[in-house]
Amino acid sequence: MASRVAAFSLAVFLAGGSARAAEPIDTDGPDFVESSEVVGKGRFQFEADVTAERVTTLVRQGVAGSVELRAQNEGREDFAIGIKWHSQDRNPAAGIPALSWIVHFDQHIRPSVRAVATWDLPYDLALGLIAGRQA
Repeated sequence: MASRVAAFSLAVFLAGGSARAAEPIDTDGPDFVESSEVVGKGRFQFEADVTAERVTTLVRQGVAGSVELRAQNEGREDFAIGIKWHSQDRNPAAGIPALSWIVHFDQHIRPSVRAVATWDLPYDLALGLIAGRQA
């Protein structure tokens, strides 16, 4: 299994060639607060978290300026597909956070809904809050 994951990761890396982000990216890495931003229309983002215990991947595809489709795999068993909608831009001067909504369906078609809010703080810091419910 590990060799297949390594081969897949290498293929994705090589396929990207000299590709680079046109602007800074926000990741939705596992085990962290997810970003309130989406990747943007026509953009593709691949994220991976590799540990000794498991490999987690997240693929994000922007289908509109404020909507992305998502596919996530954790280990050998867990798989989810979903959609993320960026509903509100942040306004640091007014203390207004960026806000997004994520709906995921796992391999058993159980939905989860999460709201992600991100505030910009002084000194280039940010505060993220995620709240949600799984059925």
